Amino acid sequence: MNTDNLTLHYFDAEMRYLREAGKEFAEAFPDRAARLNLDKPGAQDPYVERLFEGFAFLMGRLREKLDDDLPELTEGLVSLLWPHYLRTIPSLSVVEMVPALAQMKSSEVICKGFEVLSQPIGPQRTRCRYTTT
Repeated sequence: MNTDNLTLHYFDAEMRYLREAGKEFAEAFPDRAARLNLDKPGAQDPYVERLFEGFAFLMGRLREKLDDDLPELTEGLVSLLWPHYLRTIPSLSVVEMVPALAQMKSSEVICKGFEVLSQPIGPQRTRCRYTTT
């Protein structure tokens, strides 16, 4: 389906929804629906029809973009709802160093580039290698 047909498909779907919602509104609130000519199926106000068409076009385009998962929409929503989700965090670890207290005579400064190996884990005794920054 090309872009024009897809846009028309979404537009038609929105127009169908607006007409159905208009009927429901007319049944629920006949006095207010009469002011917009929503109570008579064949006698729509041309201004209300243009308003519906404009709204259907805009909502159809929005639904089309949301269905395409375009990043300009989803990224904006995600950054509003979960701003920390899009922030990059470098890999890191918390290291607990347990000194041999009997042999400790002074404090030590751990410099950048110091290599730390984890305790062996798993059946293959895998060790993780970390470097301080």
